[in-house]
Amino acid sequence: MNTLFIFLNIIGLSLLVNNKQFTDCQDLLTQYAERPDHLEIVSCDVHEDNAQIVNATTYKVSGEYAAEIEQFLVKKYGMGKLKFVCCGWEPENGQLGQHSSKQLTQLHPNYVLGINMYASWELGNEKEGSLHGEMDQTKFDFYIVVTIYDV
Repeated sequence: MNTLFIFLNIIGLSLLVNNKQFTDCQDLLTQYAERPDHLEIVSCDVHEDNAQIVNATTYKVSGEYAAEIEQFLVKKYGMGKLKFVCCGWEPENGQLGQHSSKQLTQLHPNYVLGINMYASWELGNEKEGSLHGEMDQTKFDFYIVVTIYDV
């Protein structure tokens, strides 16, 4: 019984140490992949209590560069091309980009990056006021969410 207790404590400690590697905001694309130009970090979250999502960084890109960034993410990471669905643009068929790197798998062999890009038609662009109904992508801010998943 004591052996089982010690074993479970070692496993628990190991999991705790793995999740504590991300204690602050990180530029995940620069750290573990390749970051295109024109991205601005707007938020990041460390998910200490989530078993699958470890860390997430959200970037913003002006609509002026959205097509360029979309092409990069499609070609480099296999993200689906953006398609207008209902209320905004999202990757076709929900196909997120994916990336794994030596640096990331050294932290944990099950870590992989998921990469998503979207824009909301309903919210419009904060800089220019409400653009509800506007279809010109260049008038919207787009967001890229890069997430480290423990798969």
